[in-house]
Amino acid sequence: MFYSVIIPVYKVEKYLAECVESVLSQTFMDYEVILVDDGSPDNCGKICDEYAKKDNRIKVIHKENGGLSDARNAGLDICKGDYVVFLDSDDKLFDEYVLEKIAKVIFDNNQPDVLLSDTEKRFDKIDNDVFFNSFIKICNDTKKHDVTVWSKVFKRTLIEKNNLRFIKGFVHEDDFWTPVALINA
Repeated sequence: MFYSVIIPVYKVEKYLAECVESVLSQTFMDYEVILVDDGSPDNCGKICDEYAKKDNRIKVIHKENGGLSDARNAGLDICKGDYVVFLDSDDKLFDEYVLEKIAKVIFDNNQPDVLLSDTEKRFDKIDNDVFFNSFIKICNDTKKHDVTVWSKVFKRTLIEKNNLRFIKGFVHEDDFWTPVALINA
């Protein structure tokens, strides 16, 4: 299996179907989806189970709420894909060719440990142009780069070899995890 798409799920009933459908509609089919129901009090757990009944590539973990880091770790504990994709449950893959395009880049570049991908941020109540102009200016001025895990694809052997796990309860867990992954890549 090429990809493990790990999706932590908590209070995203409104967005979950669109997120999961964006993965299931991919032209590249060699993947598993791991939905981690992090004790969500809404109907997310039921929605996850319904998807698992429809598609055998979907695995569901139901666990007590432990936060985003703990949910991602639960997904990492069972994933089998060569590469790990972290997808937030209120996000989606932009088009049906995303996984195919990423796989091509991975193979064209000797299967790197980490691949940075393009992302597009959209918000319901924030002007995208204002946000992006501010974000780009901050990145240019500070020379800091994006550390989000959802904008990258990681080789599973890199994660396993270095026992990379998210710190439970740590806010902005990507701030620590991603630089450690990149240093070990």
